Amino acid sequence: MTTATQHRLAAQLDADPLAQDNARFLAVDVSPAVPVLIIEGNSQDDAASFVADSLAADPTSTGVSITLDSPDGLRRRSLDEFRVIYLLNVAELPADAVDALDRFVRSGGGLMWFLGDVVRPAHYNDALYHDGDGIFPVRLGLAPEPLPADPTAVEVDLQPTDHPVFAVMLGQDNPFLASVHVRQFLPVAEDWVRDDQRRGDAVHTVATLRNRMPFLVERTLGQGRVMACLTTADPVWNDWARNPSFVVFQLDLLKHIARRDRGLPQRVVGEPIQLSLDPAMYSETVEIISPAAEGGRTTLLQAAPELPAGESEGTAVKTGTLALSAVYRDTDEPGVYRVQVFNQAQQPESRMFAYNVPLAESDLALATTANLRKRIGDSGSVSIQEPGQFTWLQGQEAGSEIRQWLLWGLLTLLLGEQVLAYRMSYHPATRTVSAAA
Repeated sequence: MTTATQHRLAAQLDADPLAQDNARFLAVDVSPAVPVLIIEGNSQDDAASFVADSLAADPTSTGVSITLDSPDGLRRRSLDEFRVIYLLNVAELPADAVDALDRFVRSGGGLMWFLGDVVRPAHYNDALYHDGDGIFPVRLGLAPEPLPADPTAVEVDLQPTDHPVFAVMLGQDNPFLASVHVRQFLPVAEDWVRDDQRRGDAVHTVATLRNRMPFLVERTLGQGRVMACLTTADPVWNDWARNPSFVVFQLDLLKHIARRDRGLPQRVVGEPIQLSLDPAMYSETVEIISPAAEGGRTTLLQAAPELPAGESEGTAVKTGTLALSAVYRDTDEPGVYRVQVFNQAQQPESRMFAYNVPLAESDLALATTANLRKRIGDSGSVSIQEPGQFTWLQGQEAGSEIRQWLLWGLLTLLLGEQVLAYRMSYHPATRTVSAAA
């Protein structure tokens, strides 16, 4: 899929007795680029340039579109258009920006934090961590701490776990992470429990430092994901940004936390397609192209005005609450349905809906004896044997019929053999002996 448009995808299994669940369908809307917003807290840093170069040094290859802004931009612009937002060395955020970011993440967006020298831990703990329910995943210590270099240390500075953002870089064949050096970081608060199992919240440690302090943490918030790296994104507190693994990490991170709620609808067969159109933008004509085997079947619908309860058509037009409604119910066939609506200039706009059979259709189980008897009735000529039981094969009733046929066949064979022997044998003529002799 190299074209930025809507595509149909299908996965097919080999044929089996239940053909309906052998195919799954998906409709995908491939966007021209993945929009990413980078918020740089300190204009004197180079953190934004390092992250932007990692994600979109060649936008045609990575498909990432970068927007740079200051923290104040979170208050001025709509965040819904972005898949991921980076916050790099941001000192603090106003309350309305925090609320906007919270809505962005809970609705499915991805949020990535990198820290730095202007970060105010008290603000992060009060307004961003917010007793574990905020947009920052951990409670921070009061000041940055160094990670002293130790030439005798056997372990490397960065200790990743088995996580998707490090999947490509783990193993002996990839030594880049072992050459990352961390000189300084912001620790978690002393009373914050570092053991994920003991803490029992939604936060997971993705990577630690040589001293077992958290380095990269993740949490799920609503429908979205938040990750925080407790050091800088530029080579101020570490040299990771100059390491080839930094580029791989950023690209895998983007795939892991990016918003996924922009996919096209997926439905279960039988659910109706319901459309609500703005009459100021669209006409009444609606085309439905179903996934028929012979190239699809087109159905024309006429959307009808839909009035809110208690409002007349004139009032609805004035208040802008009048809508055109259309419903298509013939969706029993799995596949991708394409809906075409027409704007006031009669230019078509396409929407796709993927329909699949319910997953429960594939959850097959052995029929019980009670179900079988219910289906066949109270017939005395049918004997039902439970699965896994073979003792009935040794019973008299199971083998008596075949043994009787074998015995009768053997008896018939022996009698035929005797008759044939008699007829084929030599029999001398009978002689009459006189009384005198």
